[in-house]
Amino acid sequence: RVFASLALDASQRLRGGDIIGAGEDAAKAGEHRRTFSGSLPWPEIYDPCRRWNEPISAGIYVHDGQLTLYRVGGGEWHSSGVVMDNLPPRVSPCMFMSSFVGYAHVRFVNLWRSPPEVCPHCDATGHGFPSGWD
Repeated sequence: RVFASLALDASQRLRGGDIIGAGEDAAKAGEHRRTFSGSLPWPEIYDPCRRWNEPISAGIYVHDGQLTLYRVGGGEWHSSGVVMDNLPPRVSPCMFMSSFVGYAHVRFVNLWRSPPEVCPHCDATGHGFPSGWD
C-alpha cells in the first residue's frame, strides 16, 4: 500500500489512479483532503507466516519532477510507473514503516543517477493503482 500526502498550497499531482490532480486544483474546488492511499498491482513477496523472509529491495526514482517506485520481485526490478508529478525542485527521500510485526531494518544502500533495468515483458502490468487512490 502506498500513502501520499500533498501540500494544500502546492501543485503536486497524483497519477496512476482516479485522482489526476490535487494541491492547487483541489484547493480551488474546495477540497481540503491532503492524504491518500492506493494499492499497486504488485504480488506479495513475503510470507507473514514464516519466521524469516528474504530482504526486500525497493527504490524511489525522482526525475524531472516525477516520482516512480521500484521493487525487486522474482529476481527482477519492477516499477510503478509515475505515481506523482509536479514535484518541487528539491525532494527529500524518506520511508515510513507501519502495520507490520517483527523486525524491520530500512537503509539507503545506493544512489544512482538512472533508474534500474526493469523486466521488459512484465513491468507494465505493475503500473498504476487499479482501484484508484482512496
